[in-house]
Amino acid sequence: MLWEGDGMYVLERLVFQGTECCPQYRWIQIAVCGSRTPLDKVRSGQQQPGDWRIVSTPALMPSVIKPIQKIA
Repeated sequence: MLWEGDGMYVLERLVFQGTECCPQYRWIQIAVCGSRTPLDKVRSGQQQPGDWRIVSTPALMPSVIKPIQKIA
């Protein structure tokens, strides 16, 4: 079952997951929303907005989304 609407927006953060010998970075999904505006506000309020991105996805299935903690 797909969510209704044209698509969803995903707020992602670039995090370091590696060692000094083998540096690796990965985009972690932080939040999902049907509107880009709230995610833009969260992103612009971060200390390093360059480490955050908002990507558009056509639709998401609820069963694949992990529970996400509320951002305060």
